[in-house]
Amino acid sequence: MPASAGSYLASASSCRALLRNTRPQYSQRSLAHLAGAPLLSQASSRAASATINRRSYVSAPSALVSLCRSPPSLCATLRAFHSSVPRALPPSAETASYRLNHVMLRVKDPKKSLEFYENVLGMDVIDKHDGGDFTLYFLAYQHQKGVSRGEREAILELTHNHGTENDDSFAYHNGNNEPKGFGHLCVSVDDIQAACDRFEKLGVKFQKRLTDGKMRNIAFILDPDNYWIEIIATNKPQ
Repeated sequence: MPASAGSYLASASSCRALLRNTRPQYSQRSLAHLAGAPLLSQASSRAASATINRRSYVSAPSALVSLCRSPPSLCATLRAFHSSVPRALPPSAETASYRLNHVMLRVKDPKKSLEFYENVLGMDVIDKHDGGDFTLYFLAYQHQKGVSRGEREAILELTHNHGTENDDSFAYHNGNNEPKGFGHLCVSVDDIQAACDRFEKLGVKFQKRLTDGKMRNIAFILDPDNYWIEIIATNKPQ
């Protein structure tokens, strides 16, 4: 066996090891564009300076077979990039069950807030928790009936600290006055013009009507605590 053949076998063995050790989240991309002879030659010439794009270093088996036939220097480059792949990125399987369960707003008067979110926006109270000097209200749309609160997505939690409703000088910061922070919630509707017409009839306060400003396909309404709620059309999200 020629000496060079032994080197190529060692190169192939190294590449197989790389295939076994490549992290799962990189396995869906393809190395096919590196498998052709011209590009392999180009990649080999770059091996010493390790300039192969990191995005090309994945575990597509068919392309890796071609790489295993390439000079040892190329596999050396692949090994270098294998060691540089970030280890902090969690495999997708570890986050597959994660979901955005809820956001929380503090409200001054729960009667006014529940009236708004139930009767104006059509949400339902799906759970309630009394904590002594505070009460939590959990609201959601009933598109997920029969699902537990922990399994749901996009729940709105309203927190009422008892007594705030009796203090005329009390108000929560809505995040859009200085210093700015929280921005807004967003609700999508099938017919945005009909929704805004209905809000007008109900006496809802607007931060921005459809006809205001340059963006004529969105609106902003205000809840009783002056939190902004963006209204968008289901088929034309921004």
